[in-house]
Amino acid sequence: STPSPTPTITPSPTPTAPPVSLPSSTNESASVAFLHALTGLTDVDVYVEASAYAFGLGYGQNTQLSDISAGTYTIRLMPTGTSPRSNTPPYLSQQVDISAQSTTVFVITGTPDAPQLAAFVLSNAPLDANQSRISIINFVENVPNLNIRQNGIDIALPVVYGAQTIPANIPSGQSTITIQTGETVLSTEVLNLRERENTALFAYGNPATGVKLTRFNNRVAGRTTVRLINISPVATLIDVYLNERLFFANADYGRMTDRQQIVAGDYTVTVYTGGADISRSAPIYTTTLTPRQDDGLTLVFMGDAQNLRLIS
Repeated sequence: STPSPTPTITPSPTPTAPPVSLPSSTNESASVAFLHALTGLTDVDVYVEASAYAFGLGYGQNTQLSDISAGTYTIRLMPTGTSPRSNTPPYLSQQVDISAQSTTVFVITGTPDAPQLAAFVLSNAPLDANQSRISIINFVENVPNLNIRQNGIDIALPVVYGAQTIPANIPSGQSTITIQTGETVLSTEVLNLRERENTALFAYGNPATGVKLTRFNNRVAGRTTVRLINISPVATLIDVYLNERLFFANADYGRMTDRQQIVAGDYTVTVYTGGADISRSAPIYTTTLTPRQDDGLTLVFMGDAQNLRLIS
């Protein structure tokens, strides 16, 4: 039988020029990173359109997450020391779509003669207080399935090569995580999982020579609850939209709505007369709202025709 290797978690040093930066507040911002997980493919320079994202990216190395505008791009893997402006053909030229507010890790995989980019969009679904999220992506050679356990308990179904487990929500804090195939443990790590953070573990290598993990994290928002009471005598029935989506419909004068859950963040609030066709009607009031996570927010719509207000 093959002896169990002693794997280590290895966020490899970044061989790239772009600095690490947090996503901006604009809705068109996104983040990308690259991981070289293809045995037998030489070091590569990574270009997104004409911009270099990595120089000399070797097997087992990764870039850090970098900001990029959402859109469609051509990514090229070039021989080291060349660029798309040279006459050297790329190892790979692939068009990709990057969505706004997403965090995407591109894994170099395939075969040395036909490399590919596999895109993994990290989960950004909101998390409650004291919760974290974790998943494993399987790029381990000669392993039919890969699973992840927390403190000895399965937290996801096994996945084949090139696939990702369904992200699992688990308590924040220190956890013992094992990566295994069947009952054979390939890696054991004690991880400190931060509150409201998503962790994606990319496993690669070979059980005979060593399995390694590269970890990518992205912060996710929390939730809050909100309700509305309409006490404006001039607007006895109102519709309230958050970011152009109907949220409170036909809110009656003097009656409080039930609480509804939303993701904490920035919202544009527009108020219309109840039942109005918003494609043909102007709002009677517009403002912005930034609810904080875990808050219980009560919105009060009040005032006369010349002084409408929404307070919290």
